[in-house]
Amino acid sequence: MNGTSGRARLFRTAASRTPWLSRPASHRTWTSPIRPTDALKQRAYATEAAPPKATKSRRRLYIVSGIVVAAAGAVAVSDDARYIWIAARRTGRVVSALALNINDYRRTLNQHDVLPEPEYQALLKNCHQRCADRTLVVLQKNGSIFVKLGQHLSSMNYLLPSEWCDTFIPLQDQCPVSSMESVEAMVLKDTGNTL
Repeated sequence: MNGTSGRARLFRTAASRTPWLSRPASHRTWTSPIRPTDALKQRAYATEAAPPKATKSRRRLYIVSGIVVAAAGAVAVSDDARYIWIAARRTGRVVSALALNINDYRRTLNQHDVLPEPEYQALLKNCHQRCADRTLVVLQKNGSIFVKLGQHLSSMNYLLPSEWCDTFIPLQDQCPVSSMESVEAMVLKDTGNTL
């Protein structure tokens, strides 16, 4: 009896002591970290390197590069694509200048109740000049019909502030000049007839 109770007591004492393993190790499963499929992959590439995997960002880069190259080729080859590109650039310039002018006027006009009248008038005059200068640059960059628009606006003293009209006066001298030969070539190309 003594032997049995001694063994039981020894077992209880050993079970109550803290194990020599650390806590994370005691909760670990006793399976192999290498799965059979991993072992097959390791054997397949034991003598040669595994093929490189294309990452998502690299795939996106290839796709975007392809689109850009295709678009550039289309613009270089196609007249329609070239006209679309020119129209998009012109529209972008106009929209950005318009947004800046609207914001400039909004901020200036909100100062009406805050500032005394003489300071407000000076601020408004400066705003007119800034917006007219910004618009002049856009009209000159866009050229053609935009220059004609600026010429028309410069003569609207009865409607527009003087800063706008005075700023657009240089456009009166910027009419594009075409030689008679280029006009004849254009008429021949468009109509098939000579002048």
